[in-house]
Amino acid sequence: MLALIINQESNIPILDCLIRIKNTRSQTRLDHKKRQENVKNAFRLKKDTSVKDKKIIIIDDVVTTGATIKECARVLKEKGAKEVYSLAGAITH
Repeated sequence: MLALIINQESNIPILDCLIRIKNTRSQTRLDHKKRQENVKNAFRLKKDTSVKDKKIIIIDDVVTTGATIKECARVLKEKGAKEVYSLAGAITH
């Protein structure tokens, strides 16, 4: 929903380019280190998708430690994204 609103207001295209390839535990009761381990290698770029030289904004509803966003950003940068930013609806601690 956040991506749709941003798209409507700014014409920044939506690129649904990541897919979860590993079932992960709920992160709600994990500490920072366990959250990072939990999402490690959990995402990959969808087939026939290119992010080479693109500026990407990752949109997440809630960020606690940032582990999911960091892992997604790592995948995008490895696949050639020029810049990766994040936007969250809420940040908790």
